[in-house]
Amino acid sequence: MPGNRQVYEQAINDGHSAAWDQDWPRALQCYARAIQELPEDPTAHNSLGLALLNVKRYEDALKVYNRAHALSPDDPVPLEKSADVLERLGRLQDAANQYVTVADVYLGQGDLEKAIGNWERATRLTPGLLRIHGRLAQAYERTGQKNSALREYLTLAFNLHRTGDRDRALQMCERALRLVPNSSQAINVRQAIMAGALTAMPEFEEDKKPTVSAENQRELDMFGDGSPQEARFVSESHEEGPLGEATDKALTALAEILMSGDLSMATAQVIQGIELHRIGQFEPAATAYKGAISSGMRYPALMLAIGEVYVKLEDWESAVKVLSTLGEDKDFNAGAAHGIGLPIWV
Repeated sequence: MPGNRQVYEQAINDGHSAAWDQDWPRALQCYARAIQELPEDPTAHNSLGLALLNVKRYEDALKVYNRAHALSPDDPVPLEKSADVLERLGRLQDAANQYVTVADVYLGQGDLEKAIGNWERATRLTPGLLRIHGRLAQAYERTGQKNSALREYLTLAFNLHRTGDRDRALQMCERALRLVPNSSQAINVRQAIMAGALTAMPEFEEDKKPTVSAENQRELDMFGDGSPQEARFVSESHEEGPLGEATDKALTALAEILMSGDLSMATAQVIQGIELHRIGQFEPAATAYKGAISSGMRYPALMLAIGEVYVKLEDWESAVKVLSTLGEDKDFNAGAAHGIGLPIWV
């Protein structure tokens, strides 16, 4: 028997509000209530999984994400989240395998950037994944990231040499040198292999600060270890000043709160607005944001986002009207004040 859609949507919206306030126990209760109404809805399961993740109930989160995947097999989000849970549980081999699976899903959808991000996470968790290092090397080469491709080819060379496959190791060095002919690292690795003296993995500048996929970086920035005291979102300086910094923070927060599922027309409009905003399509972004606000969505991050869009459109009256509502918000008041003051300098 179908559940009550109105009760479901109210529970989801209450859950999102609690999640925004980082009241994860309350969010958990709301999302569980939503599932009671619509037990087969994958988006509610994704939301519940996120709440369980943030109260550190990892085993339960894993079960919920597995159920979300069963309900929506083509959606990579529950797979990616379950890989993250496996990583937190210390099941690194399982997590690496899951990240590889997620990468294949994204690749099938034509999203090479997210595939690369998940391959990277897999290789950081489990060394010696030759097939994945090979796919990363080819992907980097295809997208013009020569230094990253160089790193992967030389990583392959080291691992192949370690297993006794000298010829293929040298082939990887030659591929690296075709990409970056004067690379001292590639030349040194090739010479060491020929001399049988390659005993340590070559160091790369990129290795000192591991890269993280965009989707997962947003989660790390927003939630950290689940503590509100974590430093979040963006660096201390931004090329567009406090308003630019606050906008990055707002878009990240909105995306993370809403990415668990398309639960209402307002949610869909905000997600559309975020995507348009990020690529500089400000007029349609404003239309999408206004639609969500008209439906009753009033997150401070949403108000900051549409305020910044109005600034970009030089609709100063609308910008000041919206940004003035954020004077008491500790996360966005500095950015809002900057935006309000911009007309003076234009």
